[in-house]
Amino acid sequence: MLIWFWLLSVMKSARLWWGVGGVALASAGLVAVGLRGLGAARLACAPGPHARCANADLSGRDLRHADLRGADLRKARLIGTDLEDADLRGADLRGAQLIGTDLANARMRLVSLRRALLRSSDLESADLSLADLRWADLEGNDFERARLVGARLEGARVRGVDLESADLQGSDARGADFSGANLGQARLSGARLEGARLLGANLASARLDGTHLAGADLRRASLGIRPLPGRTLADDSGSGALLVDTDLRAADLRNSDLQGVVMLRGSLAQARLSGAATAGARWLGVRFENTLCPNGQRTSSPCPGFVVPARPAERQRAEARVAALRARPWPHD
Repeated sequence: MLIWFWLLSVMKSARLWWGVGGVALASAGLVAVGLRGLGAARLACAPGPHARCANADLSGRDLRHADLRGADLRKARLIGTDLEDADLRGADLRGAQLIGTDLANARMRLVSLRRALLRSSDLESADLSLADLRWADLEGNDFERARLVGARLEGARVRGVDLESADLQGSDARGADFSGANLGQARLSGARLEGARLLGANLASARLDGTHLAGADLRRASLGIRPLPGRTLADDSGSGALLVDTDLRAADLRNSDLQGVVMLRGSLAQARLSGAATAGARWLGVRFENTLCPNGQRTSSPCPGFVVPARPAERQRAEARVAALRARPWPHD
C-alpha cells in the first residue's frame, strides 16, 4: 500500500512539472517566433556599403549622398525615398519598389533592377551604365540625360518614359516596350532593339548609327522634324533622326513621321512604310527589297518620290551633311 501511494505522488509531480514546464517552453517559443516576426516587420538596416537590407522598408528616408555600394536591397521598399546623388554602384535591387523616388544624379553603374517596379521616379542624369533592368517596370519615369550605356533592358516596360538626350549606346532592349516614350536626341548607336515596341515614340534627332531595329514596331513613331515657320525641309538647318548602317528589316513604320530623316546605307528590306511622311528625307545606299512604300506599292528599288542622291555632287553633299550631323555636340539644343 505504501508503495502504491508513493507511485501516485511521483506521477502527480511529473504531470505538474510537465504542464508548467511545457507551457513555459511553449510560451518561450511563441515569444521567440513573435520577436522574429516583429524583426521582419520592422527590419532595420544600417544603410552603407554592402548593407544587408533585403526586404527592408526605407520609404521616405533621406539618403541623399548615401554610400550604398554593393548593398543588398532585394525587394526593398523605397517609396518616396530621397537618393539624390547616392552611390548605388553594384547594388542589388531585384524586385524592389521605387515609387516617387528621387535618384537624380545617382551613380548606379552595374546595379541590378531586374523585375523591379519604378514608377514616377526621377533618374535625371543618373548613371546606369551596364545596369540590369530586364523585365523591370519603368513606366512614367524621368531618365532625361541618363546614361544607360551597355544596359540590359530586354522585356522591360518603358512606356511613356522621358529618355530625351539619354545615352543608350550598346544597350540591349530586345522586346522592350517603349510605346509613347520620348527618345528625342537620344543616342542609340549600336543598341539592340529587335522586336521592340516603339509605338508612337518620339525619336526626333536621335542617333541610330548601327542600331538593330529588325522587326521593331515603329507605327506612328516620330523620327522626323517639321520645318520652322516660313522655311522648308530643304533649307532647314535641323534634322530628323540620323540612321547610319541601321537595320530596319521587316520593321513596321506605317504612319510614322520620317520627314527630314537622313539614312546612310542600312536596310529597309521587307519594311512597311505605308502612310509614312517622308518629305525632305534623304536615302543614300539604302537597301530596298520587297519594301512596302508610303503609297502602298511594294518595290525592291527606292520608293517613288524618295530623294536618292545619284550624281557625285549630290552624294558628296549628302555625305557632308551626315558628317556634320554626326560631329554636332551632344546633347544639343
